Amino acid sequence: MVMLILAVGCHKREAETPPAIPSGGALSPEVEYARLRTELSLADSGQPYLVLNVPDTLLEVRLKGTPVWTTRLDLIESDRGDLDRFTRKFTGGSKTWVRPVAGLHLFAAQEKTPDSVLAIVSEALNVKKELLQRDVPERFRIYWSESLMMDVVSEIEGRPRSTLANRVIEARTALRKPFGAARITVRLAPDDALTLHRLTEPGLATLLLHY
Repeated sequence: MVMLILAVGCHKREAETPPAIPSGGALSPEVEYARLRTELSLADSGQPYLVLNVPDTLLEVRLKGTPVWTTRLDLIESDRGDLDRFTRKFTGGSKTWVRPVAGLHLFAAQEKTPDSVLAIVSEALNVKKELLQRDVPERFRIYWSESLMMDVVSEIEGRPRSTLANRVIEARTALRKPFGAARITVRLAPDDALTLHRLTEPGLATLLLHY
């Protein structure tokens, strides 16, 4: 498992606006060129970025264009229509392939290290307790906007972080669904879920590769 820096600044260089994708779904040379220029801009930033690789069904973290962490993009509770809606929402009609992460919500996790132990270790090492926390997520949600999100679940049983906060989040999502909210759900192994949760922070650039 590759651990990268936790604080990821928002990618500030604007990606070029690509031409529209033909109705047949295949990428024209112009669109493919624009996509490659977009990723080159991300690679040149020297910052890690998240890649949703739909054609190859992979979830990746890349650094300078090279994958440093890869796992299967295993969609659950979704059909092809859900993925198509998510893709259209993310790209805004093929105007962009890149969005920064806007937020993160942890629904439930399995505690691996007691807080009392973390407090002692953090004091001894002079390191913030949050940076030592090794809780394994059962479920968390990544937001690119309030109406564009991806749920990540793992095959463990965890405890809710805040039942009330979870209910508020779910109610807000339900209210936005009739207005075009798009959500996909993916299943990851526990270690992969932990890695993705630790890597993902607001501002993390996310590249969507699609057909």
